[in-house]
Amino acid sequence: MDEDQLARRIVAAVDGLPVPPARRSWDPRASSRRSVLPFRAVALAVASIAFVLVIAPVIVSSVRPASSETKVVVFADDFTGGINTNRWTPMGASTGYSVQAVNGAVELTLEANATIGTSGWMNANLGSLRCVARGDYEVSIDYTLLDWPSANGTQFVLGEFPPGQVNVRRDQFQTERYAASDSSGHAAIAATEDRAGSLRLVRHGTSVVGSYRAGADRPWVELPAQLTSPFDATFQIFLWSDGKNFASKKVRVAVDNFRLAATNVVCL
Repeated sequence: MDEDQLARRIVAAVDGLPVPPARRSWDPRASSRRSVLPFRAVALAVASIAFVLVIAPVIVSSVRPASSETKVVVFADDFTGGINTNRWTPMGASTGYSVQAVNGAVELTLEANATIGTSGWMNANLGSLRCVARGDYEVSIDYTLLDWPSANGTQFVLGEFPPGQVNVRRDQFQTERYAASDSSGHAAIAATEDRAGSLRLVRHGTSVVGSYRAGADRPWVELPAQLTSPFDATFQIFLWSDGKNFASKKVRVAVDNFRLAATNVVCL
């Protein structure tokens, strides 16, 4: 199955699910107050997995903001119990990668001898493929750069799974930086030396804002890119590089405290 067939299969499966009643727009910020990343590598990684849709028990909670009657569904995981395969799919499209639960977090690793897959990329992915966000959402992840040598040519990414390609990332392709982009070519970057922090995407309607912060006690900083995504969204957290930019240096990132809050979540 090629990447386009896979994307059509996922979209068809999601479109066949029952659609909850429309609700009023929700502002997640009120409740909690030209580079494009080639996400098709992720589709190729998933293409090697037998994608069977099942009704899986997923623990979610619902909260109601004080200022709104909109019911918000929250899907959160601090990985204390490891990688719950009812929620997550570890994967990669190369050799020399690993996705492992370690000390209450998940470590994504590309070894120094990692090689590209048939897609031309190398990646270590943790995919939340079984819950789909429709409508407004806020998704975030905490990260720590455990092994992050200079000029490693790697990107650490929080992004939508195809067909959506909107993403926010901490990368080192040209310089140490945060970046956000989508498939249309809209992008923004900000220089940084952060070794730990959080990444976040917030969608209102079809408009998406990528942001970052240096710690839980620090404010979110928005990246000024006009990103768009009209798609039913599933999410990936991953390390990514290619044969041209990877510097053959071990890269390892720990992720923790995933949180998805949305007005409309359907779990497969």
